[in-house]
Amino acid sequence: MWNTISNSLLFYSQDFYNTNIYKNKKFIKQIYFYYKNKGFRNIILTHITNILISIFLFVLILFLFNSIDYHHLFSVNENRKLSKFINLNNLFKLNPFFVCTLISFIIFITTKILNLLEIIYIYKKIKDFYNKNLQISDEELKYMSWGNVIKKFENYTNEPINIYKINSIILFYENYLNYLITNKIINISHLTNLMEWNIQYCILFEIFNEEDQNINLEQKKKSVYNRIKAIAICNFIFMPFILVFILFYNIFNYGEQFYNHPSMLTNRDFTKNAQWKYRYYNELLHDYTERLDKIKPLCDKYTNMFKNDYIAFISNIIIFMLSSFFVILVFLSLVNDKILIFVTVFNNKSIFWIIGILASIITILKNSSIKEQEPRMVMRKISNELYLDSDFVENSNSIDIKNKFIKDYQYKIVIILKDIVYTILTPFRLWLLSKDIDKIVYMVDKNISKNDSLNVCCKADFNDDLFTKFVNNEYSYDKTIKSLEYFSELNEEWYTYMINKINGLTNEVTVNVI
Repeated sequence: MWNTISNSLLFYSQDFYNTNIYKNKKFIKQIYFYYKNKGFRNIILTHITNILISIFLFVLILFLFNSIDYHHLFSVNENRKLSKFINLNNLFKLNPFFVCTLISFIIFITTKILNLLEIIYIYKKIKDFYNKNLQISDEELKYMSWGNVIKKFENYTNEPINIYKINSIILFYENYLNYLITNKIINISHLTNLMEWNIQYCILFEIFNEEDQNINLEQKKKSVYNRIKAIAICNFIFMPFILVFILFYNIFNYGEQFYNHPSMLTNRDFTKNAQWKYRYYNELLHDYTERLDKIKPLCDKYTNMFKNDYIAFISNIIIFMLSSFFVILVFLSLVNDKILIFVTVFNNKSIFWIIGILASIITILKNSSIKEQEPRMVMRKISNELYLDSDFVENSNSIDIKNKFIKDYQYKIVIILKDIVYTILTPFRLWLLSKDIDKIVYMVDKNISKNDSLNVCCKADFNDDLFTKFVNNEYSYDKTIKSLEYFSELNEEWYTYMINKINGLTNEVTVNVI
């Protein structure tokens, strides 16, 4: 939802054909957004789906709160139809909470519909550009690499495209946010989607804009401070409605998955903080997502190596005992399937219910009892994909390193619960963050690179001097160097061009990305 709001700021540039390609920042971002979402139909259907889900969720919440007689439902002791406990006449029952909720929802949905209309207008033009100018149909786009899109773009402009500059433009805000979070200039213990959007909107969008990315330090400090205070108040006012929406969305979105696949309770994922920590500078989202998906099985292996032997011993015994009961109950149900429903064990719970509970517990215990060997070898493979401190590999068998790593790679259910809790705290965290605005704005201003007039973050600036140090091994290894290393591997022709450039063999960018 928050990404949708951010993307609505991108407007089609009519001046693209008459100006320097790298000055059409909005247009370049739209080109990538269209590619990432694989065409016009997917973009529109995604937004329509979000609107319909929002409407359905709103009506469902009203239904659950207003239309069900829970008092009589929970005390039922005989066969009765569910309809007897439902009164649809109370669906829109007037009360202060309902009125406030309805007004907030109408504003929310109206904004999303207007946003959808804007997106249709913008991306219909982008679709025409892809189809007519680049000769790429939406069907072809589904299976086309970003490099081939750039190649088509290059053929259309009849001039070479510098893939580094393109990525810098697309990831302008992301690179600054990456720097601020990675270096704990913005020190947020648990980052949520809502908090991330607030930070971008209140700080980065206010410091920079697409037309003028110059900074007046004192003026920006004041304007950022005022905006973050105002948005904190807005978050506080609308928090009850935001919280209810997020709570029910997570329940309905993940409830069925956890119920039918109990092993998901032990699945891990990277926290939002870790996602920024491990994301390289100038790394496009689709590349980053692919890299994280590739590394997750290794991360699972590493975290599963540190099982307590006593716990594993007890788990094996419990698994055997529960499996025995499970097999017996399944066998009885095969003999007579009516046993599943009509035979109860305790508290009037049927055999069918007991079998479901046993299966869930066994699945969870078996999943948590996996044990691997040689953590150092696994961590070495992980470090090839993630930027980690050297001690992570050298001391990967220590509990201290394990604890540091699982702080970034937590149980999915824990992340979801934390997201809900920290969403409640968003207004207060924003208010506290306002006290650090002077430092934040100062550090952003200090780390603006004037290279190529792109005003990119210094940490994401792959300039000639840095590249020369990189190829000559004259550097201190850090995240910027790791990012440059990865970017060079991903864009071999850009790497070749830079080699030729520092050797004085070329004066122009002649990159054809494959």
